[in-house]
Amino acid sequence: MDIWVIYSREMYIKKLKKGTINTLVNYAKNKLNLDVKYFSDSEFSIVTDGATNKIFLNKVELKEFPKIVFFKKYDLYLARQFELNGIKVLNTAESMSISRNKLKTYQVLTKNNIKIPKTIYFSCGVNRKDFDYLDVALLMGSKKFVIKPSFGSKGKNIFLINNAKDFNNAISQLKGICMFQEFIDTSKGKDLRSYVINGFYQGSAIRVNDNDFRTNFNLGARVLRLKDRIEEVRELAVKAANAIGLWYCAVDILYDGKEYYVCEVNSVPGRTRRLNTNRRLLHRLSLELQKLDEK
Repeated sequence: MDIWVIYSREMYIKKLKKGTINTLVNYAKNKLNLDVKYFSDSEFSIVTDGATNKIFLNKVELKEFPKIVFFKKYDLYLARQFELNGIKVLNTAESMSISRNKLKTYQVLTKNNIKIPKTIYFSCGVNRKDFDYLDVALLMGSKKFVIKPSFGSKGKNIFLINNAKDFNNAISQLKGICMFQEFIDTSKGKDLRSYVINGFYQGSAIRVNDNDFRTNFNLGARVLRLKDRIEEVRELAVKAANAIGLWYCAVDILYDGKEYYVCEVNSVPGRTRRLNTNRRLLHRLSLELQKLDEK
């Protein structure tokens, strides 16, 4: 067994029905001489009992392990369990933990002198009354800003705030941790999604949404390939990935007309049709396997 790839149950079923998994298995075998198997995370369970950290696959305890496990789903507990059994996991549980939490991500990026939109945080439960719209606007230096949760994906629960009414509506819908972030008007409905694998820049896609300030594909954004190689974008994407410790990720980048800013770092990004990341991943995974075999 060489490499296992683990998807969420929903994504696994979707890719199985489309034939994507069979295509990738055959490509890995015929082109790269790789034994790659794909699984749903729902097929696994873990047991920790004070003596051993066991992993079960379809209710059977694993006695033999793959050399590499690649996660296409946030499952920090399962990833950690593989790591505790001495298996190389990509991305690592720690790096996924950081990237999944937007606030942690911004803290790490800032520590590494990577530009981000100005971000403010406080616990924003619905009963919080001592920190209002004008307080945030004053700290932000603008009456227009974004509110988003620390955890989330696909643009859910992200609000563009223009006034106190917008602010109060957003706060009433968000419970627990939320953040207030500088809105870069020149990037409204537009950003760059840049892919990095093992410290190597793979290219960028331009995401454009004519009807929403958010650029998520599921919210109607169009995806175009960035044909020009922008050195600053390449360097920023690689630097962000390395700072978080991610082997594979997509870095979302905004541009204010003068400088580029990292908006988010996604360690489980969806594939874009403009960049064939699935096959690129298999090639890079084969190189990781070679490194292990050489040890």
